[in-house]
Amino acid sequence: MISESIEWTKRPDHPTIFVKGFNNTEKDSKLPQLVWDFNPEGATVQNIQIQRSKSGEFPTTLASRIPSTSFTFLKREYENEYSASRPATLLFKNSVDNNEEYTYFLVVTYLLNTVPTPFKDSVKVVVYGE
Repeated sequence: MISESIEWTKRPDHPTIFVKGFNNTEKDSKLPQLVWDFNPEGATVQNIQIQRSKSGEFPTTLASRIPSTSFTFLKREYENEYSASRPATLLFKNSVDNNEEYTYFLVVTYLLNTVPTPFKDSVKVVVYGE
């Protein structure tokens, strides 16, 4: 029997702290980023979404992809703010500011006994600086 589950192999720190004007994530990147990776463990992945929300609001999908494609942003304004790469990295194109109060979500939808099932992770972004 094939196991139908997903496990995280990399997740952002909870919470993720960005320091305005400084690189505080990956050593080779000058801009902040959130990086997820996962092992589908035999599960059939249907789609992957990157979402964000402010406290008390429903999440908004920024970008999505199916397993064999690149991320597509749902609005041009999101594409101006972020870039996304496989398997699931969200790069902030512009400097973050102290008004950044979003929680970001990665939602991997996969089939569990033929039923689409979401597998989620969330991370609150906290910005310190000027």
